[in-house]
Amino acid sequence: MEKRIVITVTADSKVYFGKEEMSKDKLLNFLVGYLQAGNTKIIEVSADKATPHGTVIQVLDIAKKAGAEKVTLSAIKKKELTEMCLLKSGEKILFH
Repeated sequence: MEKRIVITVTADSKVYFGKEEMSKDKLLNFLVGYLQAGNTKIIEVSADKATPHGTVIQVLDIAKKAGAEKVTLSAIKKKELTEMCLLKSGEKILFH
């Protein structure tokens, strides 16, 4: 299996790399640096089935603009959402 970077888009249109939430501008800058460093040229966008289509398209466009040679799309599995529990300001936020 080819090495890839996974960007997650939640139903409420939040964008994550791992557990780090990113704005779309920050995502573009991050991906440009990551791809230029030669880590990989493949980006997987993993989205919740309830994510607005426009948001998914924006993230796919950012990935291509950043220089990805291949962009794939996948659906977030329930297990992945459970693993994305985040701690913000001492408050636990769960994605259902």
